[in-house]
Amino acid sequence: MGVIKRQGSKHSSVRVASVMLGAFSSLFIYPLDLSTYGTLVFLLSFASFLHYPLTLGFGQTMVKFFHEFELGVKKSSFFFTQSLIQICILVITCSLFYFLQDSILNVLDKLQFNVQIFKENELLVIFLVILVSFRTLWQGYAQTIKRIVVPEFLYNMLYKIGLPLLICLSAFRILGIYEVKWLFVLLIAIINLSLLIYFISLGRISLRLDFRKYTSKRVNRMGDFALFGMFTALGGQLAFKIDNIMIAPLIGVEENGIYSIMVFMASTLLIPMVSVDLISNPIISKAMAINNRQEVDKIYKKGSNIFGAIGILLFFLIWIHLPVYFNLSAETKAIEVGRSVFLLLGFSKLFDCFTSVNSAIIKFSKYFRFNLFTTLTLGGLNIWLNYELIPIFGIKGVAMATAISLASFNLVKLFFVWKVLGYQPFRKDTIGLVVLFLFCMVLNHFFSKLVDDFFLRLIINYLLLFFTLLLPIYLFNLAPDLKEMMNQVLNKTGLRKKN
Repeated sequence: MGVIKRQGSKHSSVRVASVMLGAFSSLFIYPLDLSTYGTLVFLLSFASFLHYPLTLGFGQTMVKFFHEFELGVKKSSFFFTQSLIQICILVITCSLFYFLQDSILNVLDKLQFNVQIFKENELLVIFLVILVSFRTLWQGYAQTIKRIVVPEFLYNMLYKIGLPLLICLSAFRILGIYEVKWLFVLLIAIINLSLLIYFISLGRISLRLDFRKYTSKRVNRMGDFALFGMFTALGGQLAFKIDNIMIAPLIGVEENGIYSIMVFMASTLLIPMVSVDLISNPIISKAMAINNRQEVDKIYKKGSNIFGAIGILLFFLIWIHLPVYFNLSAETKAIEVGRSVFLLLGFSKLFDCFTSVNSAIIKFSKYFRFNLFTTLTLGGLNIWLNYELIPIFGIKGVAMATAISLASFNLVKLFFVWKVLGYQPFRKDTIGLVVLFLFCMVLNHFFSKLVDDFFLRLIINYLLLFFTLLLPIYLFNLAPDLKEMMNQVLNKTGLRKKN
């Protein structure tokens, strides 16, 4: 757990810094041109969706099979060999996709999508698919060698700096939307190139091909895992990330921009989970392979506790500052509809935090096919809910559909891991966290109705945050890992004497 803590902590620090940049941009930059921002988010979301079928799920094999190919090897030929194989796959699948695009667009047109947005950006999307595909593959390599901090820094910081600059170029009419879109592709390409240079600089990559360990039996296993991973990932995209793809052609790119800002805010709750998940995946994979149940159970329970504790603190912190955000935002009237969107998405993300690393446990068990069944089923449910709710509630309907899908998905996985694999993530202190959070939210609702003064209400909310969340969590040791981190901060600032 020590490696997970160290790398997870550093990774979280990088993501916090990127979140601060993203928060500034969401407040002052993106609202300047919600249409352009919504368009760029749509392009990247669509490319991220397409890269799974167009790579046949190949990128996910890096984490699963790395230890079989490179055990005890100082320089990895697996990285270069896998990258070359992915190039061959993309050449074939992208060519097939190009020839089938008219038939696909006809289907989308019958489903009442605005197909013009797809036609205008078909070449851009293909380039983005290729770039996203290699980022997924190389991110898997970063996980296996337990070097996730620098890749995350390069991606998050370059993206969070580059995207606002592009929005400014569009907002101030320095460049048109066409030029901005191609510069966006260039930005993603620069990020990928930076990742490649970093991996080569580590001196652990051999620039030679080695197919000796690609035995027919192993290739069949890799293909089986990749294809099921592809369908599982597609189901995940349909269940939880189809919103950014559906809003632009069904409602509009400006609404997609508003929704994306709220998604960004809700996603900050998952910062610790995403950070730890990246580094814990290889460890869970190894523990499941050797049937080390104690290690898996420890990661599962500790994850639920620390993810949940930090998640509720971040949720309440964002929630009490949303009125400030709406007052300061460049497009207050356009953004304010996002309050209910954040509430729905935020609660679903919190539940995701408390259910911990259940996806990884299933993924690296012999029941990994179960993820395929649940994600495809819930993906279909999400699409149906979007079609039903969007005409009635607009982007609020999209948030409802996503929240229902994510909560259902985690409930099903939670029950499956408990009944079939014999693990459950909850401890008594974790349940205490939930009770505290609900109590704090009730008090927040009560005082928001009772107190009209904006600044007085904000002060009351700060007191609620401290006395009903932070202080009880610390004094009653409801989150031991969080308390340890808080003690380290107090020791460094001299507010607490070292034992």
